[in-house]
Amino acid sequence: MCLLLVLTAGVLGCSGKSGDAGKTCAERWQAYADLLSSARQCSVGAADQCGVRVPADFACGCTTLVNGRAEELAVIFAQNMSAGCQSVCNGVCIQGRAFSCQADSTSSTGGRCKPQDLLDLTGADDGGSFSVTVGSEIDIVLQDVGANEYSTAVELSSEAATVLEVTIPAAPPNPAGLRHLYRLGAASVGQVVVQIPRASATTDAAAAPFMVTLTIQ
Repeated sequence: MCLLLVLTAGVLGCSGKSGDAGKTCAERWQAYADLLSSARQCSVGAADQCGVRVPADFACGCTTLVNGRAEELAVIFAQNMSAGCQSVCNGVCIQGRAFSCQADSTSSTGGRCKPQDLLDLTGADDGGSFSVTVGSEIDIVLQDVGANEYSTAVELSSEAATVLEVTIPAAPPNPAGLRHLYRLGAASVGQVVVQIPRASATTDAAAAPFMVTLTIQ
């Protein structure tokens, strides 16, 4: 059974090796994640793509959409449950909108199931400029590191974008700190500078904020 704890760190663990072929809980988790990535591969333009709903991971009750291989995923999921691997969520489920098959150079089939009209950004995109269309969603996931924690505030330079949600997404615990999800919506044509402040608990000076520029068309 999964326990959801908002803004509370959790622990994913399993004692020793158990279950199928002597795999550890961590190895089984990785095997599921690898298979999930493969199950998202699809063929751009083909009919009936990306409509199979499966568990997104072991730690939480979240689900996601893939293109197939549901039975294989169910086998690994059942093996994990029977092995007694214990997990605790450290956030809440963020269910994505409808998925579609989109071009992806990392996929062997040339496409991968992704949420429609979604721009995914991380800390690695700090300082970048990106173009999106009106109605698109922009998801920014940032990781706290040590004392430098990201604020729950989002500063927008114009009303071309709006803040849809700020939360801690459900995921296996990360000892580095919490991950923050900032969901934005592209509301109208224009340009907006997005800034997410940080505050250091060890110094008086605040660390530089995360910042990106969005051009909405």
